[in-house]
Amino acid sequence: MSPLSELHSHLTRWTRWYRFRQAVHWLWYGLAGGLALALIIALGLVFRGQLLENNFFALVGGSALLGLGAALLAALFWPFPTIKAARYFDQVFGLKERTSTALELNPARESDPAFAGEVEAPRAFAARQLNDALFAARQINPREYLPLRVRWQALALCLALGAGLFTTWYKGESFFQLAQNFQAVQQAIEEETAELEELVEEIETNPTLTDEQKEELTQPLEEAIQELQSAETMEQAVSILKETEQQLQELTNDQALEQAQDLQDLGQQMSQTDPAGNPLESFNENLANGDILSAANDLANLDLENMTPEELQQTAEQLEQAAEALQDSNPELAEQLQQAAEALQNGDTQAAQQALQQASQTMQGTAQQAAQAQAAQQAANQAQQGQQQIIQSGQPQNQTAQNGQGQQGQEGQQGEGQGQGEGQGEGQGQGQGEGQGEGQGQQGNGGQGQGSGSGAGQGSTQGGGPGNEAGDNPIGQGNNPGDGGITGFEPIGAAPNIGDGGETVTLPGSGEPGENVTGQGNTNPGAPGSSTVPYTEVLPTYSDAATEAIENGLVPPGYRDLIRDYFSSLEP
Repeated sequence: MSPLSELHSHLTRWTRWYRFRQAVHWLWYGLAGGLALALIIALGLVFRGQLLENNFFALVGGSALLGLGAALLAALFWPFPTIKAARYFDQVFGLKERTSTALELNPARESDPAFAGEVEAPRAFAARQLNDALFAARQINPREYLPLRVRWQALALCLALGAGLFTTWYKGESFFQLAQNFQAVQQAIEEETAELEELVEEIETNPTLTDEQKEELTQPLEEAIQELQSAETMEQAVSILKETEQQLQELTNDQALEQAQDLQDLGQQMSQTDPAGNPLESFNENLANGDILSAANDLANLDLENMTPEELQQTAEQLEQAAEALQDSNPELAEQLQQAAEALQNGDTQAAQQALQQASQTMQGTAQQAAQAQAAQQAANQAQQGQQQIIQSGQPQNQTAQNGQGQQGQEGQQGEGQGQGEGQGEGQGQGQGEGQGEGQGQQGNGGQGQGSGSGAGQGSTQGGGPGNEAGDNPIGQGNNPGDGGITGFEPIGAAPNIGDGGETVTLPGSGEPGENVTGQGNTNPGAPGSSTVPYTEVLPTYSDAATEAIENGLVPPGYRDLIRDYFSSLEP
C-alpha cells in the first residue's frame, strides 16, 4: 500500500467512527423531532374528536420512527468531502494540519492519479510531509478524541415531549370516544348509501315499472345519496333520510297494494277450486304467484274463437266469480270482467274479447301502481332503518350496552303479573310470573298467589310469617269492623250544583267608582282576532330550558348537537 493510500485509509476509518458517533447523537434529536411532530398533529386532531385511540398510538410510533430514520440517514449519508474531513480531524485530533497539508501538497503521479494534490510542491518536500502525517495518524485513536456521550438536553426534550403525549392520551379519552362515534356514523352513512344505490339499481331494472315511475322513485334516492356523501354529522344524515322517507311515503299507494293483494288472493282461491285444464288455468296460477302482468297478458291472449261451448261457459263462470270477488276492492276491473262474462253467456265473443282487453289494461295499470307502491314502501323502510342504524352508531358503546340491558330489563318486567292470596298466615303472599296480568290469590291453607301471566308465580310474603304456611288465626273475607261478610256498594249522593237553590251569598263592594261588581260585569266574548307574541321574546326561555336539560344529562348525546343547531337556526 502506498503512503497516500494508507493516509486515505486512516481518514476512512476516522470518518466511519465520526458518522457512527453522529448517528448516535442525532438519533435523540430525530426522536425529539418525531415526537414533536406527533404532539402537534395530536393536539390538532384529538381535541377536535377526529383521531381514534389506536390511530393516536400509530401516529406517535410512526412519527418517532420517521424522526429516527431521518436522523440516521442524515448521519450516514450527509456529504463529508475528504479534504473537509481532513481539516476537521486535524483540528479535533491536534494534528496541526498535517493530514490536510499532505493531501494538498501531494503532486500528481501516474501511480496514484486519483490522489493528485491541488498545490504543486517539490517531490522530496511532499514525500517528507506525507511521511510525517502518516506517523502522526498511526498514533490516533478516534474513540479517545470523539467519545460517545449522552446528550442530556436531547434526552430531556424527548422526555418532555413524551410527557406531553401521555397527557394528551390521558385527557383525550372522551375525545377518542367521540372520534369513534364519528367514525361509526361515517361507516353507517357509507353502508346506508350503498343500500340506497342497490335500491336505485333494483328500481331501474324492474320491468313492471314505467320510465316515469322509475324516475319518480329514483329521484329522491339519488338526491339522498348525493347529500349523504357530503354529510359530516349524524344529525345531517338522519335529516336527509327522514326527508327522503317522507317523499317516498307520498309515493306509496295503499289502494294499489290492496288491489294487488286481492288479485293474488283471488288467484289462489280460483287455483284451488277450479279443475285443471280450464282455459283460465295459467291466468289463475300467475295471479296466485303475484305476477299480475303475466296474468293480464294471459287474459288478453285468450283465444275465445277456438273454445268449445263448454269451455266458453266455464270461462264465463270463472270471470263472473272473479268479478264478484273484486267488486269492493277494484270495481272498474270487476265491471269489465262482468261484461266479458255476460258477453260470453250471450255468445258475443267479439264483445267479450274487447272487454277482456280492457280488463287486461286495467290489471296492467294496477300492477304498475302496485309495483311502484311496493318499491316506494321498500325504499321508505330502508330509509327508516338507516336512520335507526345511524342513530345507534352515533351512541357511545357503554350507552348502547346500557340501553340493551335496559330493554332486556323492560322486557323482563313487562310480563310480570302479581297475584295476592289471603291465607292463614300473617302476611300477604305475592306471586310474580313472567307473563302479563294480575292474579287473585286462592283462599286456603297457604298464601300462594296465582297470576294470570304466562310464567309461574313465586310466592313471597310481607308480614310476620311465610305466606305458604298455615296460620292460627285465619283472616275473614270482610275487613271492616263488625262486618262478617261481603256487602253491596252504597253510593254517596252527589253534591248539588251551584245555582240550584239555597242561600244566596253577596260580596260587598268597596264603593269606588268604576268598580265591577262580582257577577255583573261584561260577560260577552272579546273582539275576534288572534293574540300573537313575537317568537324572539319566548325563544330565550325555551333555549335556556333546552340548554339546562342538556347540561343535566336529560338529553341523549346523539341529539344534543341537533337541539343546539335547531335553536341556533331560530336566532334572529
